[in-house]
Amino acid sequence: MLEQTLPGYLLLNAEPWADAALPSALETLSRARCVVAVSPYANEEMKRAAHILLPAATFAETSGTYVNLEGRWQSQGGAAKPLGVSRPAWKILRVLGNLLELAAFDYQSSEAVRDELRSRLEAAPHPLFRTAVALQAADTEAVMDLPMYQIDPVVRRSAPLLRTRDGRASMQLYGGTA
Repeated sequence: MLEQTLPGYLLLNAEPWADAALPSALETLSRARCVVAVSPYANEEMKRAAHILLPAATFAETSGTYVNLEGRWQSQGGAAKPLGVSRPAWKILRVLGNLLELAAFDYQSSEAVRDELRSRLEAAPHPLFRTAVALQAADTEAVMDLPMYQIDPVVRRSAPLLRTRDGRASMQLYGGTA
């Protein structure tokens, strides 16, 4: 999606120039007609990329569910109230869906979203989760090893962590055959 410019993008808690290790992502997004970013962070790159910036709550300020590779669902509530006018991302998406008059955007809680997703996944004809052995790729690809304090949007903003030896490490690229 970021190798060529599309007319529009919706970024949901994503900073592609940092999260996807695609430095050219910022340039690609700057050529789009419309970029809407739903994010807790309004850094300079985000302000340059987004035409519309909607303030989202951080992961700690909203309820949610994580599903691990074994298929275990782990839900938690928000640990703090969202700051200022920020809202949980699911609520922002619900309002956008309502404004666009899209069907099925009437959820009242993140638990309702989770429960519908879970029931649809359980009814799906193919299992979503497979063992690591079943997920073997035919070809190898180049792998980027990002510095440990660059892969997370919270820690990449920590000046003390970035001053450590690990924080100063550069990205490494390992070749592949794909």
